[in-house]
Amino acid sequence: MRDPNTWAINPDSGFYQCTALKSIEIPTTVTEIGYAAFFGTAFTSVTIPSSVTEIGDYAFQGSGLTSVVIPSSVTEIGLNAFRGAALTSIDFSGATSLETIGGAAFQGSGLTSVVIPSSVTEIGAAAFKDTPLATATLSVCTATTGNNAFPSTTHLNKVFTQSCLQHYLSQGIVAADILAHFSAEELKAAYRVKGNCPA
Repeated sequence: MRDPNTWAINPDSGFYQCTALKSIEIPTTVTEIGYAAFFGTAFTSVTIPSSVTEIGDYAFQGSGLTSVVIPSSVTEIGLNAFRGAALTSIDFSGATSLETIGGAAFQGSGLTSVVIPSSVTEIGAAAFKDTPLATATLSVCTATTGNNAFPSTTHLNKVFTQSCLQHYLSQGIVAADILAHFSAEELKAAYRVKGNCPA
């Protein structure tokens, strides 16, 4: 992890602390939003094109960004990527390839609710710490959740999805293992997803 204060010799930090930058159009040829690329900028919205596969560490930290849509192409959101940004809304609904949300990625932002896609296998430490996040919906199949990933006051709504059940089957997890690790409500949800149990 690089220190954002080294930006002057870091070619990734193209618009670092450009507070006069009010708008930006990211071309469709861009495949990665680099380290601290828009750190501290003033623009409030941005369209991330479907060519982007990675949002780098510190990419939008401390920016004026209030909302963002994560496209299906993004597989990783880096450390501190949106930390301290003005974010109140993030749309993960199309983010079917997203696997990693880095540590402190949204720490200190203004998010009040979030639905994390079932493709996510890792949520880093403090990813949503110090936010007013009231609810977070995530798959019970999310493999790793770091320390203090969510505020202690956040209601975690864990859900089963068909891909979640397929994940268990592919890992050879048997019924006895599932019974040992999940609550009765979670198990009922799993059967409802599979279509074997009435609501």
